[in-house]
Amino acid sequence: MKLKFGVIILAVFLLAGCSSNINYDDKNNVEFTRLNQENTLDVGSDQIRILSANTTVGYEEYASISIIGKPEETYTITSRYKWGGEDVTVVEKRKANRDGVATWVWKVRSNTIPGTYPIVITGGNQRIETSYTVRP
Repeated sequence: MKLKFGVIILAVFLLAGCSSNINYDDKNNVEFTRLNQENTLDVGSDQIRILSANTTVGYEEYASISIIGKPEETYTITSRYKWGGEDVTVVEKRKANRDGVATWVWKVRSNTIPGTYPIVITGGNQRIETSYTVRP
């Protein structure tokens, strides 16, 4: 819970001009770098935008993505990946805070097959697609 709260607080700071690419180490330290504008979807004033993402990761590292959309809206992330010999689909919901920020963080385990996998985030009648890459 403290990690999620810390990530949300850091994401709010990003709105004030900090940079944004979350990089977690084993001590849960966080580092940010700004993403390019092509990672946004223009759907009006309440658009979903990728606020930050750490989406190129190795085994036992944390991947993350934060979006900004409508305040208090529920957003759903869907991703597929290969784990061992199986195809896995993950669906997880998050409610955006009062600033419209929602964040997902996950750990990439060692039996995940290296490759690039799709991410789709939906909510508030909006949709944005991106991907994450697992390196060996």
